[in-house]
Amino acid sequence: MRRSLLWIIRGLAASQASAQSCFGRFYDEAHMAAHPDQQVEEIFFGTLRGAPILQLRRKEDDSYSWSAARCNKGGGALVCTVQNGSGAFVIEDQGDGTVILGLGPHGVTLNDGIGPVSVSPQHSDDQYFRLYQGRGCLN
Repeated sequence: MRRSLLWIIRGLAASQASAQSCFGRFYDEAHMAAHPDQQVEEIFFGTLRGAPILQLRRKEDDSYSWSAARCNKGGGALVCTVQNGSGAFVIEDQGDGTVILGLGPHGVTLNDGIGPVSVSPQHSDDQYFRLYQGRGCLN
C-alpha cells in the first residue's frame, strides 16, 4: 500500500531519523564507473533534531555536507527547499520502501559540514536518486 508523502515527513520528524523513516543510498564502484559524470557517492534524507535534513558526499569529498530543509506536500510529492544553502528537491514515494529524490534544475548547495558543497544536474548524472528506507542514514 502506497503511503502518503506527508506521512513520510511526519514520521521523519517524529522518529528523529530512525532506521524505519530515513532514506539513503551508497553507490558502489561499479555504479560510479558506469556513471562517470555522477558526483554523488552517498545521499541521505532524514531528520536531525526534528528537522528534515539532506546529507550527501561527493566523490571528491572526504566527509559529508548537509543542510536542513523545509518540505511541503505538492501534488503527489514532497517539495523541499534547502534552508542553509540554496536550491530545491522533490521526493516521490514509490510505494515499495523507496523514494525518488529529484534535484531542481539548479541543483542544491549545502552549507553545513564541509560546505558549501554544490551538486547540479546540469552536465552530470546527478538529477534523480532512488533512496532506500533505513539505509545508513545521517551519519
